[in-house]
Amino acid sequence: MNRWRRLFEAGSPRVVAGVMSGTSLDGIDVAIAALNGSGRDLTLQLVGTRTTEFPGPVAAELSRMAEADAYPVDSLTLLNARLSAVYDNAIRDAARSAGIPISEIHLVGCHGQTVRHQPHPQDFAGGATSGTLQLGNGAALAATLGIPVVSDFRSADVALGGQGAPLVPYFDYVTLRSDHENRIALNLGGIANLTALPAGVKLGGLLAFDTGPANMAMNGLAERLLGEPYDRDGKHAAAGRPIRSIVESVLARPYFAASPPKSAGRKSAGAGFGSEFVEWMIAQAPAAKPSDLLATAAAITVESIVLAVARFVPFDPDVLVVSGGGCRNTYLMECLRGHFARVETSDEFGVDATFKEALAFAVLAHEAVNGVATGIPAVTGASRPAVLGSISWP
Repeated sequence: MNRWRRLFEAGSPRVVAGVMSGTSLDGIDVAIAALNGSGRDLTLQLVGTRTTEFPGPVAAELSRMAEADAYPVDSLTLLNARLSAVYDNAIRDAARSAGIPISEIHLVGCHGQTVRHQPHPQDFAGGATSGTLQLGNGAALAATLGIPVVSDFRSADVALGGQGAPLVPYFDYVTLRSDHENRIALNLGGIANLTALPAGVKLGGLLAFDTGPANMAMNGLAERLLGEPYDRDGKHAAAGRPIRSIVESVLARPYFAASPPKSAGRKSAGAGFGSEFVEWMIAQAPAAKPSDLLATAAAITVESIVLAVARFVPFDPDVLVVSGGGCRNTYLMECLRGHFARVETSDEFGVDATFKEALAFAVLAHEAVNGVATGIPAVTGASRPAVLGSISWP
């Protein structure tokens, strides 16, 4: 009972573990933070972080499922349960690494692994239907950890007509806004997304959306062409030359000209950047060197960001604040610096760039328990703000 009471004790920090595993399947990020307050007054102190690799068979099954047009229901049921156990292990590993007992974690925010994200209504079973599905059973995870878990962060927004993405802008607003600088928070995960933060911005005035592919396409090419999980530091891309015909063909797709709110993904209609996209790129230039194709993917990422800012962001940024795995890609960061006056990682602003998304879901879980709506209609297109996440008690 004391543990549950501590969730609601005013003045005492709430220790929350945020868990994120993205579309690039490059591991499970866990960030543990001590949180106080809410909204503009929220304070965050990082306790510990850890990345755990997916067990090989789990990663293989997730990849197979993500790319399949059809997937057995029995396998989906078992993968959902298996993934909950994998998240449990990752959280326990992070707690051990941080030197704290698991009993001192008050709450978990677990995004889960996206299976499908279909926010645009389709005619299905006699009605216009939209939906989103992330694997990782919150109730099972709460039961095995003995800790309340917030999960399923996207469904409420989609049910209200929203895109269910991006969800990090609330965190960007809380941690990266400024009263005197125009900032853009850019996350380079599997998909690249940005949050526009003009000086003095209010929560309801945020603009945020997915700009296009990032690590998903680059990692897919590295694995397909080099047998490597990713292009470390972008060294292969740096040695290549972008194939302009491919870059221009991709950037001419309707997604990039469409106004926000909008979201992309692995198999999103008109904005899918998974294995089919990788195979399409290779087919456009079958004799090309791997380095040239990797340079092409990097150019698509960077130029789609530049186009998005020019088309949709109504100010010139004083600084681009970059996070996600892509911010560790030296070549990608050099390319961005060729287009923007100042490019920094979020580390320089007190937010761990590698674990930003995991921290964001710790904050969203914290606010869900507080009953605070963190869905932002101006960002997602939902009909009203929603409290994001379902709470499972152990």
